[in-house]
Amino acid sequence: MPKYGLISRIGQGAQGVLVKARTIEIVKLLDYFFHDTTASLVFEFIESTLKLIITDIRRPQNDALLCHYFLQLFCGIAYLHHLNIMHRDIKPENILVTANNQIKIADFGLACLYVPKSAKTYSHQVVTRWYRAPELLFGSITYDFKIDLWASGCVLAEYINGSPLFMVKKSSF
Repeated sequence: MPKYGLISRIGQGAQGVLVKARTIEIVKLLDYFFHDTTASLVFEFIESTLKLIITDIRRPQNDALLCHYFLQLFCGIAYLHHLNIMHRDIKPENILVTANNQIKIADFGLACLYVPKSAKTYSHQVVTRWYRAPELLFGSITYDFKIDLWASGCVLAEYINGSPLFMVKKSSF
């Protein structure tokens, strides 16, 4: 690993879907390599997240910037869905923001390919609880792209309000 330095471990999962996703709204996979039984992925470095922006008490209320951010977010999600990819963990921490206010969707650890019109089932234990769609909270194992849209709406509400729309205690659901 002489070419790169490890900043932090981001988790494990379906990172391979990133190879399919090539758009400005998706974090760019720069390189990958294997060491023993571990695959390492190298992404472009982006310093900020939407979570940091939301929690910044000096953040001005700017409707134009809100529209700019969320148009990009929804375009990125539409692109993923066009490729039959469900992200399954949309939340402010997984939405990166560049110095030029470009949104980049990141952390594809829970992502999976959606197979339309199949009997395939999925885990309902996806998406951080505060952003989890009602069907997931009720244990559904047959769902589709709508769970990403629900989570995105929760993120939008959080951006507007400055706090999560649905705060759930750990023991709930």
